[in-house]
Amino acid sequence: MADVSAHLATPMISVGRLTDGVIAGLAGGVMFGILMQLMDMIAMVAMLTGSESTAVGWVIHLAISAFIGATFAVLFGGRVTRLAPAAG
Repeated sequence: MADVSAHLATPMISVGRLTDGVIAGLAGGVMFGILMQLMDMIAMVAMLTGSESTAVGWVIHLAISAFIGATFAVLFGGRVTRLAPAAG
């Protein structure tokens, strides 16, 4: 009888890959956040919590950016091995 357990095992997500995803998400978030700040749009992000504070907007924006980076690392981290395809 064939061993089915090998096909049912889920791949483990390495902490290094997840950390890289969070760092990349934050790097992209800072760049996009600067553009949003220049267009006076970062306060709109703060309105998600009922605040109009620029600092709150930055914290929320960077938290979302880190989440997006981590999600990218989990979903596509094993397939992307070079910087250019990952940035694309």
